[in-house]
Amino acid sequence: MLRLEHALYTQWSEDATLAGLIPPQNVWTGCQSPPRLPGACIRCLAEERAWLTAKSEWADRVHIQVTLWVESFDHLRKSMDAVRRVYHGTSLDLGDGGRIVRISYRRMAVEDQEPSVWRGTVEFDALTLRPVLTT
Repeated sequence: MLRLEHALYTQWSEDATLAGLIPPQNVWTGCQSPPRLPGACIRCLAEERAWLTAKSEWADRVHIQVTLWVESFDHLRKSMDAVRRVYHGTSLDLGDGGRIVRISYRRMAVEDQEPSVWRGTVEFDALTLRPVLTT
């Protein structure tokens, strides 16, 4: 089964507009700041086991945070809009019976982090279904 972050990274790299704004080689998972600009970090936070379904699947609520670092405000706004377009409403296959049922846009925020570096965050909530593993 694919890690959720890997599925999101793959979705990023397959979108020409988003990959043109921030190249996939500048996108990391789990980082606090990027090694190079423009850069992005995809993090999945606060995973919460929601319930066990009738199909022997775990339904999880996952908070997804995409943080972007770029050199201009205009580039940041275009990148944030592209991130929202690519992920909002998306369903993804995680392999081995796991899947993201739906990703829903939550909010975005912009801040001027330091001279010539703009930082923005786009947040989503996701519902994932994963099969119950038996040994």
